[in-house]
Amino acid sequence: MIAWAILFYPATLLAADDQSTICFDEPVAARMVVELERGRLLQEQIIQYAAAVKELEIQVEILKKAVVIQAQQLEMAQKTLQSYEEILEAERELCRKQIDAAKPSVLKSLMGTLGTVGIGVLLGVLLL
Repeated sequence: MIAWAILFYPATLLAADDQSTICFDEPVAARMVVELERGRLLQEQIIQYAAAVKELEIQVEILKKAVVIQAQQLEMAQKTLQSYEEILEAERELCRKQIDAAKPSVLKSLMGTLGTVGIGVLLGVLLL
């Protein structure tokens, strides 16, 4: 009995090892190695893409802030432009009033002409 156990015990150990050992054909094993390597590379790409996404999210937030600042600057520029237009219109109106005040009126021109003619007639009468 002991001899039987000694002879067959290593065989049972080998059988136990055979049950935990999985064998594949060479093409299948090669394809598995390729797929495992591809999976590792894809995992690295996912990590890189996640980092890129975080960087892009930061850039988007910065650009959103820049857009808000530029919108405020545009609003201020529009208000400034409107103020300049109002000032310019007031200056134009003032210039028109000054020009109108500087122009002699028709009545003043007529009176000046009649006055000159009247003086000329008076001088002519006096000299005769």
